[in-house]
Amino acid sequence: MSRPSPATIYESSFDAKVARAYIYGAPWFNLWLILLAANLTVSALSRWPWKKHHVAFLVTHLGIITLLTGSLIGRIWGTEGTITLFKGDPPTNRLLVDQHQLRVRDVDGIMKGFPAEFLHHPPTPPIIRVILAFWRAGHI
Repeated sequence: MSRPSPATIYESSFDAKVARAYIYGAPWFNLWLILLAANLTVSALSRWPWKKHHVAFLVTHLGIITLLTGSLIGRIWGTEGTITLFKGDPPTNRLLVDQHQLRVRDVDGIMKGFPAEFLHHPPTPPIIRVILAFWRAGHI
């Protein structure tokens, strides 16, 4: 039986944004992707000199390395957002990025958005909540 990953636990306990902030957006996750790609590269090179029957093995490893590289490039230099399309409506050029904005409607009725920082407290990780619950109950 496989155990769920910490990111899966965060995502099911809170939401995808929390998992992105604490797991997928963390600097150590980039290092993990690089180490995984290095491991796959060494594994592929361990079969050197390659024979004809190694083609599927090499293509699979190269494909996974390509996906990891693309993921890393997207994480570092990419922009994440959503666009909603409705059937029958004209195309829109509005991309919703996951950033805080203060929206103001001016006297002409034109909506303007300004980048803004809001104070917030990040959620307590699940393991800390369990420890606090045991401590409050007097078990620790």
